[in-house]
Amino acid sequence: MENNNQAELLIVMPVYNEEASVRKVVLEWFTEIEQWTEKFTFLIIDDGSKDSTPSRLEGLAQRLGPRIEIIRQANQGHGQSCLNGYRLAVERNIPFVFQIDSDGQCDPQYFFRFWPYRLMRVSVLPHALVRIPKDFFLANVALAVLLRRRSDVRHANVPIHFRERYGGEPSVRLGKFGEKALELIRQTRRLSLPPAKTGQEGGRIAPVASGGGQRTGAAEANSSQKIIETT
Repeated sequence: MENNNQAELLIVMPVYNEEASVRKVVLEWFTEIEQWTEKFTFLIIDDGSKDSTPSRLEGLAQRLGPRIEIIRQANQGHGQSCLNGYRLAVERNIPFVFQIDSDGQCDPQYFFRFWPYRLMRVSVLPHALVRIPKDFFLANVALAVLLRRRSDVRHANVPIHFRERYGGEPSVRLGKFGEKALELIRQTRRLSLPPAKTGQEGGRIAPVASGGGQRTGAAEANSSQKIIETT
């Protein structure tokens, strides 16, 4: 079995109070990814869950073995939990990272569309990660904005679909969307990114197939996922 130093892919899954869904989600994603590569670590970041999520995660770790890694932390929010996972990929020099949610809305059957693009190439992340404030709501959006501003990356779209949640409640209720949207606009204006040095970071990256556990709407809702490719 591969250890962390040998992994070529880090799966990042933040979890908060997902006792109703986390077991099913982890099992179906683990099974799908295993069909494409054995060189991966499935990192589950328990963001201070207060339900039975921790015990369910322990059971998954015992069942699936050393490729499952669980980190527990005080609650920081979905976006900042994602960044913690990305930073770990940088520290371990794992070439690629892929973030998924724990609510079941991201369907693993679409993973094959991302795998040829190698998902997010970790080498492009450090310059952006250091510029995202710790209080940034939806930090994945901040990451996408910073990468979009770079002159040495180009973007495309890959069609995917979102399902209904397997259970539980969204981390942000529908009534709070307007308030959070205004907060996001204010925070986005604070982001800064100096010009990137071109020609030093090759490969393709795909930002996370994620909505931060906050999507609502009909099952199988149409969506698309951006692919970013360095020139």
